[in-house]
Amino acid sequence: MVRLLRPVTAVLVLVAVLSACSAGKDAVDQNAGGQYRFVSAQKQGTTIKSADRKPTGTVTGTLLSGGPFRLADLAGKVVVVNFFASWCAPCKAEGAAFADAADAYKGRVQFVGVAIDDSRAGALSYTHHYNWNWPIVFDPHDHLVGPFGLIGKPTTFVLDADGRVAWKLQRELTQNELSTALDDVLGK
Repeated sequence: MVRLLRPVTAVLVLVAVLSACSAGKDAVDQNAGGQYRFVSAQKQGTTIKSADRKPTGTVTGTLLSGGPFRLADLAGKVVVVNFFASWCAPCKAEGAAFADAADAYKGRVQFVGVAIDDSRAGALSYTHHYNWNWPIVFDPHDHLVGPFGLIGKPTTFVLDADGRVAWKLQRELTQNELSTALDDVLGK
C-alpha cells in the first residue's frame, strides 16, 4: 500500500506545482513581433479614490549614487515610483517611456526608480541607457517591496502630494498610460 501511495503522491504534487505555475492561455502575447512578452492579469492601472488612499509608510534606502534616500523628503510632490531590474524584459520595454514622461512632467512630478533583484553595475547601465536622471534607490535585497505590497516587476506607483498611493500598475506600462494616470492625480 505504501509503495502505491508514493507514486500517487508524487503525481499529485507534480500536478499541483505545474498548475500553480500556469498563467492561463492568454499569458503570453502572441503578437509581440517575435519577442516573448508576459501579459499581466492587470489590464490597466488602478486609480484609487482619494478617500481610500493609504500612505506608503516610512520608505528609506541608499541611492545608486551612494547617498541616502527618504521618500518623506519629497512630501508635497506627486511622485512616480517605478520598481525595475536591468535584466527584466518588460522593464526594458518601458524604460524609454519613463524618460519621455519625466521630461514631459518636469517640475510637476518627481520620478524615483527602485532597482530590485539587481546588481549595481546592471542598474547603472540600465539607468544610463535610458537617460534616467532622477533618484534611483538601489535595493538588491528587496527591502522596499514590503511597504508597497509589490508582487512583481515592473510595478509603478503614483503617489499624491500627501504621499498616499493614488495609482498603481503591476506590469509594463506605456507613456500614454502613465500620462493618463499623472493627469488624473494632478487634477487635469
